[in-house]
Amino acid sequence: MRQALGYNFLSACMCYLGLIIGILIGEMTSGAEWIFAIAGGMFLYISLVDMVSVKRAVPTRVQDAVFTRVQDTPFLLPKSASKE
Repeated sequence: MRQALGYNFLSACMCYLGLIIGILIGEMTSGAEWIFAIAGGMFLYISLVDMVSVKRAVPTRVQDAVFTRVQDTPFLLPKSASKE
């Protein structure tokens, strides 16, 4: 329990450190572009890693094929929409 509280406190401290760094970089003229790029990349990375773990939990090939198509659809839609 004590170790979990310590890690939770460390995580909260890192959030405030990230806030301070984000505010300082955001004040720069080109800093906002970098923040958006890093944040977008992190969201993609976290969601894709989560999909891989869920994908491995699906037991059969038919379910895996259907599950893969359902998960890949959002990534294919922006490409098809941009070809207009």
